[in-house]
Amino acid sequence: MVEIIPKPVKKGPLAGDIFLYASVTFLILAAALYFLSGYALKERKQFLDGQETKLTQMKTQEMQKIEREVFYYKSKIDSFSFLLGQHTACSNLFLLLEETTHPQIWFSKLDLDVGKSSVVLSGQGEKNSLGQQLMIFSQDERLSASQLTSIKPEKGEVVSFEITLFPRPEIFKFLK
Repeated sequence: MVEIIPKPVKKGPLAGDIFLYASVTFLILAAALYFLSGYALKERKQFLDGQETKLTQMKTQEMQKIEREVFYYKSKIDSFSFLLGQHTACSNLFLLLEETTHPQIWFSKLDLDVGKSSVVLSGQGEKNSLGQQLMIFSQDERLSASQLTSIKPEKGEVVSFEITLFPRPEIFKFLK
């Protein structure tokens, strides 16, 4: 049967209405802030452009010439610094050997391969001194590794040997 008297409509929860109104308000505020920040950014850019044109008008031709020279020399210095940073200083290896060589060890031959960062040292010394020399090399932090590659007895306590050192690549840097 059809009802003639309308029944009251049931209302939804109050939290849903509050969430709806808060979301709409937040959306309107976000859109307003977006457009206001875009406008402020445009105004600031125009102001900076105006200041830049004033600055370039104030520069004399002599000042502009000096500025070009400064930038030219700056680029030269930057190029030189780059090249100097790429330079290898093999002499640092000799400083390492001077500081770490045992007094009773004599090196007679040195083969250096900077690309592989390896040094082959041939020399002579007493057995005990050779052991101490290997310990010195193994404890030095400028070397990543050291190996005794060959040993041959000579007369008495003296031995001929060959040691391969693997210095860290930083030792070959010109500037530290």
